[in-house]
Amino acid sequence: MKYCKIPQEWKVVKTGDVCTSIVPGRNKPKIFDGDIPWITIPDVDGLTLSASKIGLAVSREELKKAKGKTIPPNTVVMTCVGTFGIAAVTTREIVINQQLHGFICKEDVLPLYLCWVLRAKEAEMIALAGKTTIPYLNREKCESISFALPPLREQKKIAAILSSVDEAIAKTQAVIDQTRKVKQGLLQQLLTRGVGHTKFKDSAIGKIPESWKVVELGDITKESAFGPRFSGELYDPNGNYGSVRTTDIDENWEINYTTVPRAMLPEEQCQNHRLIDGDLLVTRSGSCGIICIFREQTFPMIPGAFLIRFRLINSANSEFIRLAMIIPSTQSIIATMAAGGVQKNLSGTNLKKLLLPLPSLEEQNKIVLLYNNVLQSEKTSQTNLQQLEQLKRGLMQDLLTGRVRVQGASPSI
Repeated sequence: MKYCKIPQEWKVVKTGDVCTSIVPGRNKPKIFDGDIPWITIPDVDGLTLSASKIGLAVSREELKKAKGKTIPPNTVVMTCVGTFGIAAVTTREIVINQQLHGFICKEDVLPLYLCWVLRAKEAEMIALAGKTTIPYLNREKCESISFALPPLREQKKIAAILSSVDEAIAKTQAVIDQTRKVKQGLLQQLLTRGVGHTKFKDSAIGKIPESWKVVELGDITKESAFGPRFSGELYDPNGNYGSVRTTDIDENWEINYTTVPRAMLPEEQCQNHRLIDGDLLVTRSGSCGIICIFREQTFPMIPGAFLIRFRLINSANSEFIRLAMIIPSTQSIIATMAAGGVQKNLSGTNLKKLLLPLPSLEEQNKIVLLYNNVLQSEKTSQTNLQQLEQLKRGLMQDLLTGRVRVQGASPSI
């Protein structure tokens, strides 16, 4: 973080000038049966250290044997080995291990403000640590971290603003986590009990609504094929076809069309492979059984050689079939179909034997709609989360350097 100009009443200081360091003892206690929390890097995950989340604790007697020392409340604890700049304020007496460093702030430094400063300094700390097998910051380097320090009143306002955004991020993440749980539970219920059914029957895939059928994937497949192989020399930014690769499928099992490369291919080679809206694509090598749906693009596309394209009959909604194939129970079956050693391979012939539930097309459409409503809610929350995280990064850059002043602060620079 660079300081070209700072407000007149601010000053640039080093942590060693405005804090007293606490370095943990070299010896680790042998017995953890006490009541003083023993803090390690995974415990430093929020702005404050909550003892209720901490598993290990040490007694004073055992700490004395290990020649360790405690850290008082209101101390800033920072990660300094391998991971840098994750900082939190202690709310009670604790003990830290050797991967952490403690800062006791002087009267003119707000501990929470220092936390935010340290969190913004990760890149600087990585540079300070140097290139070692396990990068670390010793006491001298921990005390050499420079930052812009406003008056205490302004520190409090800056910390409050950043903390409020951080709280909003945490709440949004909690909504996302809960939505995911609801989504998984809803999907399992929709694929076993359907919509509005009261009568059920046993089947080869378990209990399903009485009116549903069990079919093989091959029964509802109009045609299927691997993508064509071609030389890498044919890739061309001005090519006539896009070739969807397994690497163009993201973590949500959706195609990222912006990364699909173009190739200049003979038209006769591609005509039978050209993808149309609703085609089901399944990865067949390496990470077998990743399933996505192709959506029509403005530019013609074909599947890559490591994808199997299934075009389904009109009575099967490809989105419903995808849902039936992504649930854990079906994914386990698909995994057993993949043959080979280190590099697994999945054949279209085997995959066509996969048993799937098949309601009426009307009910398939309803199930897809219900699931997509929850999915859209999750995506909206994800977008909100990304915007909040971007806002926080911008505010940290602006507020911690004095580039933007908080309300009520002097505008002089």
